[in-house]
Amino acid sequence: MQNSDIIWQIKPHFFDGISLEEKFSKGKTIKISPAREILEFECNGEWYILKIFHAPLLADRIRIWLNPRPWREWKNLQALHSLKMPVPEPVALGKKGKDGYLITKKIPETRSLRDICREYLDLAERRDIATKLAQLTASLHNQGWIHHDFHSGNILLDQKGMLYLVDLYGISHYSSLSQKKAIQNLAMLGVSFALCASYTDFFIFFKEYFYHSRLFQKQSFSDTFKLTNQCFMDWFSSFSAKRAMRCIKSNKYFQKISNEMGTGFIHRQNSIETFPTSIPKGTVWKDSRSTLVQKTSFGVWKQYRRKKIQNLLLDCFRPSRAKKAWIAGYNCFLRGIPTAKPLFFQEKRNFLFLENCYIVTQEIENACILPKYLLGTEDQQRKENLLKQLGKMIHTMHDRGLTHRDLKGNNLLVDQNERIYLIDLDGLSMRKKISQSRRLKDVKRLIKGLKLVKNIEKKDIEIFLDSYLPFARDEEKKRWLKNI
Repeated sequence: MQNSDIIWQIKPHFFDGISLEEKFSKGKTIKISPAREILEFECNGEWYILKIFHAPLLADRIRIWLNPRPWREWKNLQALHSLKMPVPEPVALGKKGKDGYLITKKIPETRSLRDICREYLDLAERRDIATKLAQLTASLHNQGWIHHDFHSGNILLDQKGMLYLVDLYGISHYSSLSQKKAIQNLAMLGVSFALCASYTDFFIFFKEYFYHSRLFQKQSFSDTFKLTNQCFMDWFSSFSAKRAMRCIKSNKYFQKISNEMGTGFIHRQNSIETFPTSIPKGTVWKDSRSTLVQKTSFGVWKQYRRKKIQNLLLDCFRPSRAKKAWIAGYNCFLRGIPTAKPLFFQEKRNFLFLENCYIVTQEIENACILPKYLLGTEDQQRKENLLKQLGKMIHTMHDRGLTHRDLKGNNLLVDQNERIYLIDLDGLSMRKKISQSRRLKDVKRLIKGLKLVKNIEKKDIEIFLDSYLPFARDEEKKRWLKNI
């Protein structure tokens, strides 16, 4: 069937007599990339999603010619829909020249799991989402299906709490799914959880998955989780290494900026039309020999100053502190460590000599430093919850290859929802694995500052250590307590 110059291989009767291209032109664009466009449009009172698959790159043409993208996704949608899996209903399939067209029904009032998990959710909400996702994943694996692009952006949640799988071009069916492939798939999803949720959320997810899965009935939970966690760490290290320096290159995510203040980078999502041509005037929060921190219309402005004259030569051959903080902020985001969102940075050099550098971050509203917050907290339960959260965050930071050379209470902020954020990131360093001595040094410095807070007692330090060392034996915890 043909509508304008689009040849429809599969087209339902209720599109007859309707100019779909006119409907497409009035639709709302959701995503545009070199490979495809996604938009939503209305027809006969119902909403639909249109995917336009563009001609692939030369390297992909032979593979995709054998199994075209829209046709493959259509077949996957039909197969999963017939199994009553939660996927969009396939509606139409067509082509126009080298481009492919796929139409599905829009699932109303949904948001991606990635966006939802990045918001503040209480434990009950997170547990509910992790449980439902585990049941969906187990059902998928039990029937031999694997999603090769399995991340939280391809999982939607509606207002009724129902989860849906989307972007099913990358899904495959196996007559006999191996444990190895299932574990790799879980590790891939675990990386996505690391970006938008937490290690605890993934543990809750895996526990529920193991209960419903038929693939690991003869395996022990601890052995299977250990294998999955090791696969997750390997996958995560590879993932982080590939993307670590993406923030200092011009690409589809980041853009280079240049003016009188110097050169730098900004995330393309930040809608900043003009950039400062001089140091803006704002509310000064800190003015010291090393830094100037102030609240401006752009965000929280932090300008770095040269502390020692001998650094004049050293700065010629090393990144500026603003650039270090920019890279560290992006890598905290990659590893799921909460921090003030970096908006942009600039540095100005005269030949190799560094003249000026600054970074602008998003303000964390109604936040105060950790020692001050603990001092004003009279409720023992709230204080314990905060120390547990702190222990988990530092444990996650170290596990994911980050160490802060200036880890102290003043570099930790607590917002109105009692969520802790790591700031002052120019002292952050990234390594493949954090040694025991480096971990101890970080924790020792942090505890030294916390002990100065009047209402922090020895039992509070033990609560922090229990959270930081969740799987350690009592002897090891006593040794840590003695060393700090």
